[in-house]
Amino acid sequence: MPKWLGVTAGLIVFLVALGWLRWHYSPMREIERSREAVAAVKSWHFHSLRHIAGIPPDTYDVDIVCPLFQHTITSSTRPDGTPLTYEYIKYSGQTYNHVGDQWILNAGTEAQNNANASRTVPIVECTTEPVGADLTSLPYAAMLDGSVRRGEYRTVEDGACRDYNVTVSTPHDPVENEFQFSICINEEDHLPRETRHTLQGASQETVSRYTKWGVLRVPPLPPDIPN
Repeated sequence: MPKWLGVTAGLIVFLVALGWLRWHYSPMREIERSREAVAAVKSWHFHSLRHIAGIPPDTYDVDIVCPLFQHTITSSTRPDGTPLTYEYIKYSGQTYNHVGDQWILNAGTEAQNNANASRTVPIVECTTEPVGADLTSLPYAAMLDGSVRRGEYRTVEDGACRDYNVTVSTPHDPVENEFQFSICINEEDHLPRETRHTLQGASQETVSRYTKWGVLRVPPLPPDIPN
């Protein structure tokens, strides 16, 4: 009897260890690590090239320093083909538009002014997550409720990363009952470098890239915006 008890105990320990190893090196565990890594970083650069059916491609370039700074440049084309660029900064609850060579405070509505009176309104991505705030991905919480497959290593603008192919059920979405996208994660720092998703009706993937994680320490304010 003691012999069989020892064998049984050893088998249980082996199965527990095997289960832990499978989870530790599973694709879903890497999604968890990435979520934890992103939560610890307070600044990043975001670039997105969007392909939406029926309209010209447009780009977004965003620098964020949490909790109060966001610098955005959007570029697209007018119906006549001429370029259209819009640049603005959100800082301490205020929005400044770049007009000519000046930064002009956007007064907004009285309700907005009252809400921003304390100048402590945080940037949205600082209170949620940068991943999932675009058209190419879903938040980490949704990924953890979906299925994940490990893909290939590849090189992107900010170094090497591995693709993780994510499928999440979205039964209440009138367009897509299943949302599929890829997130490319650097497996050393666990930070995402790129997400990709083809929007309904589009002929090309929309691509979002994340770079300069943790590089900016203070908001890079133009001289005419008060600190």
